[in-house]
Amino acid sequence: MNEGEKKPNYKESPVRNHAQPEEASKLAEGKGKADREHFEVIYKPSLKYEMHRVEEDGTFREFSCYEMLLDPTNPEERVKKISRFGLMALRAGYTQALGPVVLPNVAYRKGEPDTILTSVHFFLEKPPKEPSPEEE
Repeated sequence: MNEGEKKPNYKESPVRNHAQPEEASKLAEGKGKADREHFEVIYKPSLKYEMHRVEEDGTFREFSCYEMLLDPTNPEERVKKISRFGLMALRAGYTQALGPVVLPNVAYRKGEPDTILTSVHFFLEKPPKEPSPEEE
């Protein structure tokens, strides 16, 4: 660094999370529900099937299958669609119930007959619903 250059002052950098640990967990709980609702709205067109199961211990589990159509020859599209979907599902509290299933050459992009699309199916378990105040 040259003598005339000013050193960055890291103390003046804004701090993004001022919450204490117990406050942060309360914020995270509320955010999780909002993230789930956001995920479900954005990916509703990709939702292909849902099912539920009641376990022997009485717990209720819900599963969803989502389908993404993408051009396998376009690395940008692959990364954008698959990575974004996976990260948003993770943030919304979903867990993988089964590995992805890839079906190549299933469709053509509308208006682009030379672009053959691949279908990727994701099988996810929904996060457990929090009981409403009336249920407690």
